[in-house]
Amino acid sequence: MSDGTRARSFKLKVNGPTSGVATPQTGSRPGSPAPIQRPASSGPVVALPSEQEIRAAIPAEGITIKDLMARVAHPKDKRTEFVTLIKRVARMNKATNLLVIKD
Repeated sequence: MSDGTRARSFKLKVNGPTSGVATPQTGSRPGSPAPIQRPASSGPVVALPSEQEIRAAIPAEGITIKDLMARVAHPKDKRTEFVTLIKRVARMNKATNLLVIKD
């Protein structure tokens, strides 16, 4: 075997006290960072948009569902209600696969 194909081992240096006294760790392994605690609410509360807001966000040439959902703020946990609002205001153009405002 040549030197280039041999597996290499590395020694890691751990900074910190070496007195042998165990300290409580909050991570999964000693020396690993503690998990980040996130609050239960991940941002401001967003209300469902009105039909007028949805209608204003749809251009005359149409828009994809993905782009409309990105453009209009809506609560992620009320996606079904949001889609119901979209259906009241717009219809899917089968030829272009875009949402257009209902007549």
